[in-house]
Amino acid sequence: MNYTPQLKNNFIIEINKKLKKGEKIWSSSGKLYEVPLLYALTEAFNKCSYSVATATHGRKNIVSHVLTYKCSGSGTTILNCEIADILLICIGKTNIRYSFIQTKADKNASFTKIFLSVHQWDMLHYLTKINPYNTNIDPHVFSCALTESAATYGNFYFDNNSNTIEMSYFIATLSNPINSLVTKNFIKGSIRKFDIKAIYNHTQNKRGFDEVQAVKSLDDLETYANSMKIGTPVFPIFSKTINTKEKATISKENIASVNLIAQVKNLLMQMDNDKANEMVKKINDLLIGADYHFKDKNESSLICKNVVVIDCNQVDRKNYTQKKID
Repeated sequence: MNYTPQLKNNFIIEINKKLKKGEKIWSSSGKLYEVPLLYALTEAFNKCSYSVATATHGRKNIVSHVLTYKCSGSGTTILNCEIADILLICIGKTNIRYSFIQTKADKNASFTKIFLSVHQWDMLHYLTKINPYNTNIDPHVFSCALTESAATYGNFYFDNNSNTIEMSYFIATLSNPINSLVTKNFIKGSIRKFDIKAIYNHTQNKRGFDEVQAVKSLDDLETYANSMKIGTPVFPIFSKTINTKEKATISKENIASVNLIAQVKNLLMQMDNDKANEMVKKINDLLIGADYHFKDKNESSLICKNVVVIDCNQVDRKNYTQKKID
């Protein structure tokens, strides 16, 4: 199937818009500014036919999590951690995927090393359960993800060959600290250097789903996003019409991820434009028969007619394999 690339061109257009408004994209020394670039990328994704994105950067998306890295501080609650910068939703013909992308910016790209916040790395690398403060994002969006690309990094850099700003991307689980991280580094929330262990343009299979480990360019990012190989999947709840005598089972994985998609759907409905309305229809077609609501900022729930909901604490994500509903 022929597909015309959209993302990089959209990204350049959004950058030029910001420059015309007087926003700074880089300093006089050539240092790239991450924040305007992440907003430009968010808008670029929103103009692509296969994706929806929302910026999750800033204080309104602060969460806490329990330290998982094996050291004397394991089990300590880490406070005031930004969940990520961008929530990317990719919508295909038969599936929806989501990925939280934490962006960085580096004038000179390195595809093997990167400086990261140890607090946030611990959360994204180990896909921990989170405790949202002032957002109603489901606490299990990482811990119940079926694949590892629920949490990822994107690194903006200047490409001398094309004379444009590019972005590399890799799965957070495929990064490790170069040196051992002692407890005080976590308590202080320091920045440390990490190795990127991902293989670029290589797909891995997790629980029956393919995902790309890493890419070096926006064009490659788009290729894999459009082919549904970026993000953790939200597979359809029902594959056939459910009558009053039948019941389907929704696991914890579905509850957490579908609630997140429901939030995105609500945002799209508020936008009320052609692209948003088209995406809402696609989501409705994929998530047949479900009705969603949110109790409060820290607890979300899923209500479906004729559905048995499994206890969230009884599901083992690590041992989960894809199950088809006939």
